Amino acid sequence: MKHLTFSALLLGMAMLTSCDSTQSQKIEVFNQAGITFQHPGNWSADDADRAGPNAVTVTCQKSGLDESGLITVSCFNDSLDLDEVQNIFHNQLDSTSLYKLAGVKFSSAGPGRFGPHHTLQSQFSMSMLGVPHTGWLDAFHYKNHTFMVLRQQADEDSVKNRKGFALITQTLDVKPGK
Repeated sequence: MKHLTFSALLLGMAMLTSCDSTQSQKIEVFNQAGITFQHPGNWSADDADRAGPNAVTVTCQKSGLDESGLITVSCFNDSLDLDEVQNIFHNQLDSTSLYKLAGVKFSSAGPGRFGPHHTLQSQFSMSMLGVPHTGWLDAFHYKNHTFMVLRQQADEDSVKNRKGFALITQTLDVKPGK
């Protein structure tokens, strides 16, 4: 009987420690400069950064020193050529020392998806401190705005980041005229 009780106790402890903590994760709402989205509580969103009167950028990343997961949303109040936007962002990343040191390599841009949006998407890969990373650049039009969304993560974190990226992707919205 003692063995059965001890086994039941061990099984109960194992079940408690294996529960997925993301199910009870607090959901937060970002709402600034006309951009709104939801993100998990273990991700933090920076204040919206205005890049002139017609553009705003927001970065949301997973918290913690041993975590990866980054999404940057740039919103332009104009309808811009998506190929041109892709080229500008490729050049910006290529010229940033962090990405240069990581050996960033881009795929050709082609059709993609960001939530419900059809996009012009390119993928990139690199190695940061020996850890392989993958990222995506999605350019699309929505409500008379042009969006460029950068998503990036360590390959080893892709499963852990899936729900966070999906929540942000599905809830991203912009208020017209902002």
